Amino acid sequence: MATELIDELEAGELAVEFEGEEPEALLEWAFERFAPRIALSTAFQIDGVCLLDMAYRLDPEVKVFSVDTGRLPEETFDLIESLRDRYPGLELSLLAPEAAHVQGMVGAHGPNLFRAEVSHRLLCCQVRKVLPLQKHLATLDAWVTGSRRSVPAAAGIPITHRGVAAQVTVLAGHQPGALDYHSLAQARGTLVVFMGLAGIDAIASRLMAAGKDPETPAAVIASGSLDEQKVVIAPIERIVAASAAVEPPALIVIGNVVGLREKIAVANRRSWAVG
Repeated sequence: MATELIDELEAGELAVEFEGEEPEALLEWAFERFAPRIALSTAFQIDGVCLLDMAYRLDPEVKVFSVDTGRLPEETFDLIESLRDRYPGLELSLLAPEAAHVQGMVGAHGPNLFRAEVSHRLLCCQVRKVLPLQKHLATLDAWVTGSRRSVPAAAGIPITHRGVAAQVTVLAGHQPGALDYHSLAQARGTLVVFMGLAGIDAIASRLMAAGKDPETPAAVIASGSLDEQKVVIAPIERIVAASAAVEPPALIVIGNVVGLREKIAVANRRSWAVG
């Protein structure tokens, strides 16, 4: 039986309904709504593994997947084996890129092409991450990620702010060519892009071509809320070059709220000084 898509109205209603609820409540609802074509994605960082634990407790047959780019450190595989031991019967799939695609890319540009220039980094991400992910997502109706909506706040960027932005548009950026750039460029408020780092060049350029002001502030937040968190801020016309050294996972925030980061930091320092 086909699964009915969630429209914007229902998504908004669900956001209100689950506001303040524990993650387990939302996971339980999602499993009931979308099973068996739902899976959990993890990159084996803290947030993703926490969700894996919650999901397994709710349903030991939960499907879990991750992307094995072919360049993962040995420690990641050690962790995977530990998770398999801790969660008996865990249905964990490792998605791999097409060998022919990798061979062609490496043959043309070398194994460390991502260090040379931005376009090569995007190509590497496309071949090793995006294409395997797209292929797997085509088999699902819903998937769960470990990205926290508190990531912008942890970076000192509010996604809404009185007089600046009262609306937020959240989108998945792993398929830049599938986005409606005209609507996104005209949308008021903040754009929050998950999984968009590999396609940030296309996203930024197409937004500007559709009418987005090139001076619109943008931020790339890598490893959000963790000790190694890195935040890069620049106008959208320069964000690609500014974030060239950033490694995923990363979140992209576009909008005038990004420009509030320094003001909020100054206000916080003053409040601490007064306190």
